[in-house]
Amino acid sequence: MDDRTLRARAHAGLVAHTRLLGAYAGELVEEHDWLACVVPHAPQSSILNCVVGVPDVQRAHTVYRQAGVEKWGVWLDSQDLVGARKLEDAGLILDSLPVVMGAELEALQLDDAPLTQPVDLGTLGAVNDRAYGYPDGRLERAIAALPSAAVDAHSIVEDEEPVAVTFILEVGDDASVGWVATLSHARRRGLAGGVLKGALKAAKGRGRTTTTLWASSMGAKVYERLGYRTLGHLHLWEMRP
Repeated sequence: MDDRTLRARAHAGLVAHTRLLGAYAGELVEEHDWLACVVPHAPQSSILNCVVGVPDVQRAHTVYRQAGVEKWGVWLDSQDLVGARKLEDAGLILDSLPVVMGAELEALQLDDAPLTQPVDLGTLGAVNDRAYGYPDGRLERAIAALPSAAVDAHSIVEDEEPVAVTFILEVGDDASVGWVATLSHARRRGLAGGVLKGALKAAKGRGRTTTTLWASSMGAKVYERLGYRTLGHLHLWEMRP
């Protein structure tokens, strides 16, 4: 499959993740060319309070301000230079450049995937909070609000504790990956790759043909080793207090 098609699937996954979070963890605002996830319990999180598409910045700012959200973000394709200029002119700041990645599931070596265990979404969120240093439980609260049937959640358990987690959101034929996290004491042992391989093996068994995700530059190395390839970049633009 060509990179352009995979990149389109990655974008569809981003839209689906945003729509899911907005619908269940807070409020979903859909306009003609953009949609916004509004999560008032996390007023400083531009990851949870995020827009996909180039918004009417004044309208988006009003939506978030009325919800008590102080910091929100816009996910923008790195190739959208016109959109980037509009956001910059409106006062948003470029915060990060996640890597868009994808692969055909047939191309990945999944036969050696470790045995994973189901995990409830509250626990999956709590592991992410601990892994990424959020003491306020923002991710636990948001992810726990999602319907369990909407995603396929996996974990690797050690000493009766989930130490590595992820979930798959199926978007058409694509296994869109979300919320990969490993607790600090369990890192550098390949557990993030392991739990993801287990989740992807299950998704392949259900008939999915591709997988896509977004990663930090550091995390991208983990996924490259699994067989993902870089498709481009997203830019996260933030409106800050």
